[in-house]
Amino acid sequence: MPNLWARIESRQRFTFSFHRMATAMATAAVALSLVQEWEPAPIHDVLMQVVESSGLGPNATFMPIRLAVTGKKISPPIDYTLALLPKDVAMARIARAIR
Repeated sequence: MPNLWARIESRQRFTFSFHRMATAMATAAVALSLVQEWEPAPIHDVLMQVVESSGLGPNATFMPIRLAVTGKKISPPIDYTLALLPKDVAMARIARAIR
């Protein structure tokens, strides 16, 4: 039975973590929508504020955004990736992923 409880507990942690990542992504969407200058530096600053407020690490915060924007797990740094796209395109992809 201990294995069963360990598996249940690990799934609960995953669900909790998934919920926190989804919340961080929604927070990032709002924060990014307020960025006036769509350049890597301001995007980076806003995303790091989201990382700090979410309590998640950068990887857990950026991965859902990266997947939403590029469809891949690997890309250039997320601030540069977002800046390469027009803001409306990047925001539409993030919004679609949140829905």
